[in-house]
This record gives sequence, structure tokens and C-alpha cells, in this order.
Amino acid sequence: MAKRYCDGFVGNAKVQAGLTAYDRKARQLGYYDEDDFFEAMSDKYDENITSWGSFFKAKNKSDKETIEDLVGKYKITTEVTRTKDISVKKLLEENSRLIEGLEAKGLIDRDDISAAKEIVVKMKVKGEDQTVRNTYDMYLVKIGGAWKVLDYDVDFDYDD
Repeated sequence: MAKRYCDGFVGNAKVQAGLTAYDRKARQLGYYDEDDFFEAMSDKYDENITSWGSFFKAKNKSDKETIEDLVGKYKITTEVTRTKDISVKKLLEENSRLIEGLEAKGLIDRDDISAAKEIVVKMKVKGEDQTVRNTYDMYLVKIGGAWKVLDYDVDFDYDD
């Protein structure tokens, strides 16, 4: 699941949204209403965005173009290199600000988290012009029997 989430960074934002522990669409809206959000994203992506489907399509296209501009034609490999079970208590302590912010917006309920993991995912984007290696340190939570991504940090390493 964490691997699929990371693969979503390079052209499948809809999959990522579905694998997030909270309502990612609601969080993306921020202070916008949906129509204003679609209008702002239309301007950002220079596309006519009128729905979540057209938003994800435009974002995916933009993400792929950005990567190609950086590395040329590319191939991606992704693997989970570390998985560690952690207590829910530790997860809540280490992510207290994030959890409190999500709860304040009604996007998550800490009492719904039944298990937690720390995961490391390594991604290699091998391009014609250069190779980029990304390391994702992720927190996964189990909510309602399904594992979802709560948060992540990423380190980028650009080969010259």
C-alpha cells in the first residue's frame, strides 16, 4: 500500500487520495469552496477543471511533464525497505500537531486508529539525463480495518 502511494507521486494523484488516512479532497479545498478550488486549479494547470476527475487528470499530466523536464524519458522503481510496527500512543505523540489539526477540521478521529507503522519506501526515477532517488519516511495507520497513509517526509537525491 505504501509503495502504491509513492508511485502515485508520478501520475496517479487519485490513487494517492484514496490511500490517505483522511479526506484529502477536503484538506485540499482548504478555505475554498469546490467551485473556487476548480477555478484556481484551472488557472494553475491551464486546463478547464470542473470536477475532481478533471483535476486529477490535469495534476497527473503536470506531474509527469515536470519529471520529464527534470530527467528526460524515465523509468521508476519503488520498494519498501523497512517496516516497523509502532504503538498508537507513539504515533499520536510524534504526530500530535498534525492529528490535532486534522481533528479540528473533522478529517480524522484519533480514536479510530487501531494500529500504526513506520515505513521507509525508496524510489528511483532513472531518466535519460539524470537519476533521482527519493526516500519516503511514512506513517501508516489502520482505520476501519484498512491501512492508510497519515503523513510522510521525503528526501531527494539528485545524481549529476
